[in-house]
Amino acid sequence: MTAQRWRAYHAELPREAGARVRLDPAESHHVWRVLRRRPGDRLDVFDGVGHEWAGVIEGGGPRALVVELRSELTDAVEAPLAIVLFQAACRPERMDWVVQKATELGVDEVRPLGALAPRRGGGAGRLGRLQRIAVESAKQCGRRRLPRIDPVDELPEPPSTVLALLLDERKDAIPLGDLLAGPAPEAVWLAVGPESGFAQDEVARGCARGWRRAGLGPRTLRTETAGLVAAAIVLHHWGDVGRAG
Repeated sequence: MTAQRWRAYHAELPREAGARVRLDPAESHHVWRVLRRRPGDRLDVFDGVGHEWAGVIEGGGPRALVVELRSELTDAVEAPLAIVLFQAACRPERMDWVVQKATELGVDEVRPLGALAPRRGGGAGRLGRLQRIAVESAKQCGRRRLPRIDPVDELPEPPSTVLALLLDERKDAIPLGDLLAGPAPEAVWLAVGPESGFAQDEVARGCARGWRRAGLGPRTLRTETAGLVAAAIVLHHWGDVGRAG
């Protein structure tokens, strides 16, 4: 069993050993009250864009902890293949769950899709909430890079270097596994429809733009489950899920 790692988030980290950072009140409170870390304890700090340092709490209290950065951590923790998940708007608690689990899996971007997707400044801060969920999930799972969360109104046209897969429950969709042949693409885009699935005209528009229909098998998965299952399959085939490090 590996030793428990205690981690905190700080958006701007210096890049030299011996530097000190002051955690914001929310992070300080979490470390002090929830993790129960105190001066002298180890605390690793990551910045959400790929950097992390092993550190030691130097001082402060429950609203302003100071951490001394000791050594940069460079082991591989991010997925080797970029996955972008286009998730149709769904109930808020289900979108929360999608963002949390997509972060754990290693998804690079979550793109809430459709007119009801959360927007910055709207829906009582829904987008901000999703970003905070991504931070908390990254702290738990060991990621150093936060997924980008950026709503879109419709499926974009994918570049030629991207494999774009529109998940379709219709029986004539090509099985996902059959579409994962050959060398890995630059990225994989996954599109998940709403609870009722993509309408036929939405599927037709996506295919006209270069998306390919992909099926996940004989059982119909919920909208919040389908994209995560597909991402796990892709990251097992071309990535690091279920494989030796």
